[in-house]
Amino acid sequence: MRKTPVMIRPSTFLLLAPLLLIGRDFSTASGQEKSEKKSDKPAASSPQETEKRLTEKVERVTAGAKKWAASGRDPSEVIKIMQEKFAPLMNAGKVSEAEAVVDSVLKRLGLDINALAVAPANGSSDEDRMLTKIHLIQKELPAWIKKTGKKAEADILMRFLKEQLAAKKFAEGAKTAEEILEMIGVKVVPDAQPERHTTTDDSKKANDPMAGFFPQQLVFLASDRIALKPEQRDVLLARVKKTQPRLDELKIALEHESAAFAALISQERVDEEAALTQLNKLLDVESQTKKLQLGLGVTIQNLLTKEQQATLRDLMRNPDGVAKLEEEFRKRITAKVELVTTGVQKWAASGRDASSIAQLMQENVRPLMESGRPFEAEAEIDRVLEQLNKETK
Repeated sequence: MRKTPVMIRPSTFLLLAPLLLIGRDFSTASGQEKSEKKSDKPAASSPQETEKRLTEKVERVTAGAKKWAASGRDPSEVIKIMQEKFAPLMNAGKVSEAEAVVDSVLKRLGLDINALAVAPANGSSDEDRMLTKIHLIQKELPAWIKKTGKKAEADILMRFLKEQLAAKKFAEGAKTAEEILEMIGVKVVPDAQPERHTTTDDSKKANDPMAGFFPQQLVFLASDRIALKPEQRDVLLARVKKTQPRLDELKIALEHESAAFAALISQERVDEEAALTQLNKLLDVESQTKKLQLGLGVTIQNLLTKEQQATLRDLMRNPDGVAKLEEEFRKRITAKVELVTTGVQKWAASGRDASSIAQLMQENVRPLMESGRPFEAEAEIDRVLEQLNKETK
């Protein structure tokens, strides 16, 4: 009996993994670390070569996991290794240990660890084109940051890019990537705009009971357009702060349970009891997610006036208008970070200690941006600016 391939989409982490390499200092690995870890490939002669080699390997892991999924094999173990071993090592600056993990994953996928990554062919998917842009950003961004010192501005846009990739918004992510490349002076040929198929999207919305609620992102993006009052914003931020961390946890759990269920039913002989047990786990996670989304949706709807709701509905029917709001938000938050940077520089020039401001940005703003919560991050940046302005007067 021929097994029908089950399409298991690899975790978005594999798309985000290359972003862990951007801005990484590849020259910090100690001699002891290098001597303890024996790689199948000689050590690179420069940090740039190390970065390039590791980037190519991560991209090949992504491609290999996709092939496994397309052939019906479960890539969840590969994803788990990258999430639980590779990411922590990269975040800790243990580059050579992280590369050893990638090599082990490539071997598990049956790939040659010394082979070069293959560039996407013409007509490739949005995902592949996105990875190509990321690779270009990785190559050019560190030198631009070193030359201009504008790391904070770059970090903001990179957080947006990570958030869009995590949400699988590849078209929007492409625009952000192009904005980053434009900022650092790298010209790219714009991608051809894909033909828009509204029938599928409309069908999905019709089948999603939560689609009738206003997305929290839209409310924040359109806050000026709908004249969102400070007290409304505070109530919404408080509810989001309470709800979002749990939603993030459930999103990861949903990916895990979905992959486990798909792996069970993709076997030639399916264990009905095991499949039912796994289905119940999957449905339980979905139910918890829907309940939280319902609570947040009700809070938003009851918070907004009739006029505000009407404006948002008009915006929801205008994708170009929403895209413009996103662009305006990115520019606004980048400008605010620049104001913080300027304020800190003025403090330093006058002999004042700006470490408290740096600490606020590091402990309050950065984690929110890294976890894909830019609107909460903006509120924290506003508080930092308020403190800067208050103490400067």
